[in-house]
Amino acid sequence: MPINKKNAPSEIFNALQKEAQHHHHEAIEHDDEGNHHHHIPHRVYDVDVFDIAHKGSLSSAQQTAWRFIIRDGHGIPHVAEVGMNETLDEHELHYVNTGRHVDNFMAIAELIHSQEEHFGHEEGKNYEIDLLQAGSVHVLAIWVREIEENENLKSGYFIPLAPVNSLFEAHRKYEYEEFVAILQKAAQGAVNQINAEIRAEIGMDTAAKEQAADDLTRIEGIGAKAATILNEAGYTTFSSVAAAQPAGLEAILKAAGSRYNFLDATTWPEQAALAAEGRWEELDQLQDELKGGRRE
Repeated sequence: MPINKKNAPSEIFNALQKEAQHHHHEAIEHDDEGNHHHHIPHRVYDVDVFDIAHKGSLSSAQQTAWRFIIRDGHGIPHVAEVGMNETLDEHELHYVNTGRHVDNFMAIAELIHSQEEHFGHEEGKNYEIDLLQAGSVHVLAIWVREIEENENLKSGYFIPLAPVNSLFEAHRKYEYEEFVAILQKAAQGAVNQINAEIRAEIGMDTAAKEQAADDLTRIEGIGAKAATILNEAGYTTFSSVAAAQPAGLEAILKAAGSRYNFLDATTWPEQAALAAEGRWEELDQLQDELKGGRRE
């Protein structure tokens, strides 16, 4: 059966039209039937490198964006990515670019469309093409699943796009379990390197590691997963966050995956300083002025 042609949600496509049109591309419009699947919208799932390293599963993968293919005046394809921040109900253009990843995606997607039997697609079933990315380990892969299993993050097959982490062979088909096993190995290496670099940079000692941890989710803007990542990096107490630079905290989170690109740590040291001193009423007053940890 043909690969499913899908439309992205209207708010995503509206953001694409509003923000990407000025990049001097052809008109970004619906067709005569009100569809926009000619722009090849596909979901982008992001993997938390710490989760995959520890769990060896994609169960925590989250959709963070939609990508579209748009063409310039010379017909050259470009990829446009629109990010999703459901917490703040925001959709913004991440980038528009072209190059090897875009060309490889187009070539492989067309091959999958034309040779479905070669890829093991069963008669009577519909399939969908999406993307999985793990930026910290340099992996971007086409992810093909049955539409009926679209919410199942433990199914399908993958084709990594070049250039890719050396543990993978670019443009080769990997069944789910094999792909995840290799991705976990790559993630474990990345986590070990990240932790080693952070320990060297901030001079962590044994006493600091053994200090009782605070609940960093008490700081507005830090969720449970972000707190775990900061803990892994050595930020386990309010005092350690209070002494940190916001840019440094954001860099640690961004290294764990693009889903954390939206987090703004500007007020975290300020909040943490109040928490470290037990000034809870003042902290509550400050947080009443914030939205998602940001000053409005």
